[in-house]
Amino acid sequence: MLRVTQGSSSDSAEDASGDLNTPSRVSSLRVERTLRLLAGFGALRRDQLESFLLTDATLTSGSRRVVTHRTLGELRERGLIQEVALPGRPSRASRGYALTEAGHRLYAARDAAYPRRRIRPAPSVVLLDHAAALAEIAIAFRDAALAARDIALLWECDWEAVARIGSTAAIPDAFVTLERGGWLARAFVEADRSTEWYSAFGNKVRRYVELYRADEWRAALATWPLVLTVTTSDAHARSLARVAERVARAEGGTRIARAFRCTSLDE
Repeated sequence: MLRVTQGSSSDSAEDASGDLNTPSRVSSLRVERTLRLLAGFGALRRDQLESFLLTDATLTSGSRRVVTHRTLGELRERGLIQEVALPGRPSRASRGYALTEAGHRLYAARDAAYPRRRIRPAPSVVLLDHAAALAEIAIAFRDAALAARDIALLWECDWEAVARIGSTAAIPDAFVTLERGGWLARAFVEADRSTEWYSAFGNKVRRYVELYRADEWRAALATWPLVLTVTTSDAHARSLARVAERVARAEGGTRIARAFRCTSLDE
């Protein structure tokens, strides 16, 4: 989904699988990447999409907005994306974009791993809020890797993570791999909007313990990754950390309990 190579000043998308058949007024690769980003995150604000598409472009802010709007306009004309209202954001400038049912079906035809459950006319309000939060986490990881210049980063979306580990016992929001000087770190990523009960979060922790015990992941991963939950505040992160510690230790023991980390983008 997202990749940063060591020494790079920009992120990159995986190679597109071919151009869309309809003639385009904008870069076909940019159109392809927009479809993939919206499929991967579920929805994006315009500024988030601009950040992903034009990381290293030597353009003014005005030109970047024009390029992004042209790309979005191209896809809207084809009936592949729709404009959606993000929760708590009355400003039109803060509206987001998501795939239409036709857009989902087109992407699913090009990616056999794409889950059919994603194919729906419009995303829910909860999904939209969660998608925007997950994108912010991805951008934070991407920006940190670019700033360091010696970190390679691979960000995989939920269905890519499932395909990698070979199990649906726990379905993470994303899976991130960081490499620096031969040192490798991996983490399942969860975006938490402080909207679910602690009991629901505890059940999520139990599913990760179930995945850990099932052992399917060992064929793809040499060691168990961290389970990183990124939430809305440091205080809520500490509360979630206490829940994760208690549940994971009770269900799976000390070793798996140590893998759970909770933080916020403020830290």
